[in-house]
Amino acid sequence: MARRQPVAHVEQHNIYQDVNADAAKAGVAVEEVVAARITEDHLVTKSREALKLRSRAGFRLCLIMLVMAVNQAGYGIDWGVISSINSNTHWHDYFGFENKGSTLGVINALMTIGNFCGAPFLCLADKIGRRSVNFAGCFLTVAAAAIQAASPNVACLMAGRFILGFGTALCTSSQYIAEVAPPHIRGHIVGIFGAFFQVGSLAIIGIMMGFTHWESNWSWRVAFLIQAAFPAFVCCTIYFLCPESPRYMVMKGQREKARHMISRYFTSSEDINHPFVDVMMSQIDESIETSAVGFRATWDFRVFFTKAAAFRTCILALYSVFQQWNGGGIIGMYLDPALETIGITKKLDVLGINLGLTATYFVFTLFGAYIIEYFRRRTLIFAGLIAIIVAQIAVTITSWQVEQQTNARYLSYLTVVWIYCFQVCSASFIATMHNLYPVELLSLALRAKGMAMYTMFQGAAGVVHNYGISVGIQKIGYKIWAVYIVYNFIQLIIAYFVFPETGKLNLEEIDHIFETKGANPVKLSVKVADAKWGSLKAEKRRVRNGGVVQEFDESIKGALPPDFIWGWATAAAQVEGAWDKDGKGPSIWDTFAHTPGKVKDGSTGDDAVRSYDLYKTDVAWLKKYRATGYRFSLAWSRIIPLGGKDDPVNEEGIAYYNRLIDELLAHGITPFVTLFHWDIPQALEDRYGGMLNKEEYTPDFIRYARVCFERFGDRVKNWITYNEPGVYSLAGYAAGVHAPARSSFRDRNEEGDSSTEPFTIGHTELVSHAYVADMYKKEFKPTQKGKIMITLHGNWSEPWDAEEPKDQEAAERAREFEIAWFADPLYKTGDYPASMRAQLGDRLPRFTPEESKLVLGSSEFYGMNSYSAFYVRHRDEPADINDHKGNIQQSDENKQGQPRGPMSDTYWLRTTPWGWAKLLRWIWNRYGVPIYITENGTTAQGEPDWKPKGPDDVLEDPFRIDFYKSYLTEVAKASQEGVVIKSYFGWTFTDNWEWAAGYSDRFGCTWIDFENPEKTRYAKRSAYFLGDFFDHIIRKE
Repeated sequence: MARRQPVAHVEQHNIYQDVNADAAKAGVAVEEVVAARITEDHLVTKSREALKLRSRAGFRLCLIMLVMAVNQAGYGIDWGVISSINSNTHWHDYFGFENKGSTLGVINALMTIGNFCGAPFLCLADKIGRRSVNFAGCFLTVAAAAIQAASPNVACLMAGRFILGFGTALCTSSQYIAEVAPPHIRGHIVGIFGAFFQVGSLAIIGIMMGFTHWESNWSWRVAFLIQAAFPAFVCCTIYFLCPESPRYMVMKGQREKARHMISRYFTSSEDINHPFVDVMMSQIDESIETSAVGFRATWDFRVFFTKAAAFRTCILALYSVFQQWNGGGIIGMYLDPALETIGITKKLDVLGINLGLTATYFVFTLFGAYIIEYFRRRTLIFAGLIAIIVAQIAVTITSWQVEQQTNARYLSYLTVVWIYCFQVCSASFIATMHNLYPVELLSLALRAKGMAMYTMFQGAAGVVHNYGISVGIQKIGYKIWAVYIVYNFIQLIIAYFVFPETGKLNLEEIDHIFETKGANPVKLSVKVADAKWGSLKAEKRRVRNGGVVQEFDESIKGALPPDFIWGWATAAAQVEGAWDKDGKGPSIWDTFAHTPGKVKDGSTGDDAVRSYDLYKTDVAWLKKYRATGYRFSLAWSRIIPLGGKDDPVNEEGIAYYNRLIDELLAHGITPFVTLFHWDIPQALEDRYGGMLNKEEYTPDFIRYARVCFERFGDRVKNWITYNEPGVYSLAGYAAGVHAPARSSFRDRNEEGDSSTEPFTIGHTELVSHAYVADMYKKEFKPTQKGKIMITLHGNWSEPWDAEEPKDQEAAERAREFEIAWFADPLYKTGDYPASMRAQLGDRLPRFTPEESKLVLGSSEFYGMNSYSAFYVRHRDEPADINDHKGNIQQSDENKQGQPRGPMSDTYWLRTTPWGWAKLLRWIWNRYGVPIYITENGTTAQGEPDWKPKGPDDVLEDPFRIDFYKSYLTEVAKASQEGVVIKSYFGWTFTDNWEWAAGYSDRFGCTWIDFENPEKTRYAKRSAYFLGDFFDHIIRKE
């Protein structure tokens, strides 16, 4: 059959062609060219797509893992055998040597000497196959175990130790497991494989604990016999359950067999013509054909000392030594004498500690296998070395104190705790790397011989290490830990400058890191890894964004501070539902909604989106979206149904908000709580006209706030008194289109005065806010350590004619009527703007000196709600008595006919990031207080008609994504210019009951099926986009 030449092969091969020429032509470093070329890891992506673990192929992989796990357990069992029988007095009495000293050192060293001598024969893997070499090693291990069990003297025991080392050298199957593991789960599989090193030790130590009181030489002979069980199992199963490595097959010209193996074990379909088979084969071909050091002679190791491979050889040698000499051997083979130095000598105690250490190592090696794909290799190496240095320092200090004090049993056990900490750190960060990092360092052509050399290096280091510890403990006792502290510190420095990064680079790409002329492999590897990790992050964004790649502006990366909080805002009346449940009283919005003709679609908020019942579901969605904050309001009539200062508190309402707050905090989401979001209890409206009566209303609001601070303030640290007091005043009392539906327009409302009441209401809100803020700062802030503010609405006003002074004045006047109406008294002067006083006269209430002083500075931060911008034109005619905008005319276009922005699904709302940018700076320059953006969002046309196709369907909302992206870009730029911005809350989390618009306006980033009584939630793409975009613009610690 003719050899295929798939496109993937050509593309992958061409990635690395002429890197030096391209670098010279472009005038950049070689690293830049290579990093740019290998950012896309198609192999891992295709592997993930090709294989589902719940398939026959996945089952076959599990069988391979079973055999290789048993193999690894057999390789690691000797640590448990030696450490266990070293505390067995019958063993020492029979052969006549102590549990430390030169004889024991030689016995243990012979194991590593045999390992060293057997290591060169690993290169036979290129000649007879990976499986055959492993079989031979296991067979020798079985024989060696039998020799040791039957040893009549020390000489025979030593011979068995040497043969055991020789055999286990050939059992090293990390190369094989790395080559038969699918690329996308290679790290996890190799890590799990490594963890089983401890299984054999666990078994033998547990058995030996049972033999503690067996007064016979069989108490140690049985241990050696059990050692044979694991390799015997491998010998019986390896040829039946484990296929040969496809890389070996390709090297031997068996291409069709290799394709067959890849299809059966790497693809769920088992189709030999699956595209991934071609991709995998091309990767193997590319590695073999482009290898700069492709010597095939089985016994020829000269290649490792050529200029091309010398750096790899150096790293391999250093890593081998580092793995052996980090101090783990003290805990392994020499735990018994090590524990003697701190006064622990009882055999059962020693074996129990040994069993616990081995179990700990096993568990945390599995943990290391889990985290290995989430951290870079260099990060794990550095973290591991630093952690074990700290643990060794602690062991040294407490061991010293044990020696200095008498009957300090507690110090002995504290030392054992530090030893356990050493095991945790070593297993989590170092152990998993043992079988992965060396394989990743080696090219395919070098791999078999390279692993042989790695094993030789380890064997040589182990000889010195095993003998040295035995003699060292005998000579200097616990101070041997100090030797390793110094050594590991030196090792840490060398590792930083010498060890390259290999994480997320496939086995073939690493070849090019080492073989690119003129490049420093360490620097190049870090640069390439940066590109690869960035590529993977972009790929995750692509998947979340439905296959659409979102390009983010690099100039604003990290523009926002690390403590920046983002999420969504909601209001109780719009999302909770349960309008009369669990003791809740009616609010003015319940009354409004139940009045025919008031709501656009005739709906009510009786159920809204059922967040009262589904709060856990909603918090789970917030966590899924990666929000760090959630702004919600409390329903006053749910907490105090009748609302007044002497009215009873509804404990069921308190309990609901406690549940919500606790659920948010449990998921790491910061609650921002609004006391009043437009839903005053109907009882207060009926009793005295609500906010129209400032003297009656203010004490009631203060008492309500006090209850909230007392019940929730231990966990809530961000309080907002009022949401958009201006909108509440104008919509409810000027236009009369919101509750409580008062205005001068009798065709719409039965009562009200649009010329005065809105300003009376606004005045009441400011004064009552100030009293509540003063109470919080004096009585609650000192202990609760929270902050309090108010949230103001305001859109940007731009002159219709930018060159016309009157239009410029009109735009500023519009901003003052809309924003400074509340912001000037709070942050600037303690009084209303002069432009408002000039137009409104006595219709605008006046602050008493006490009120003015109390209001000014009462809000610690600026809560900003804004959505759009308008063009504003001066009006020559006198202001109408019901005018509330500053006698101006608003327009959707400027003098040149330029529209203010794209239309949403809401008549007044258009996308205007240009106005948003100006507004941010205007607020900062005028008031100079940090800004919390507490609402911003948009509707999008067509969403009410969308129908989900399944439970995981996602609504594509590019219009909303563009809105958020453009507005948040301006937030990032403003922050870079020095505007202090602390939060961003989108409006809104889910589609909701949008006040008088009912369910017709969908502002949410989560689509709600309003026709379903369960109010089923479906994600919109914009929710995932926000998580990615904030990840880009928020600076990491």
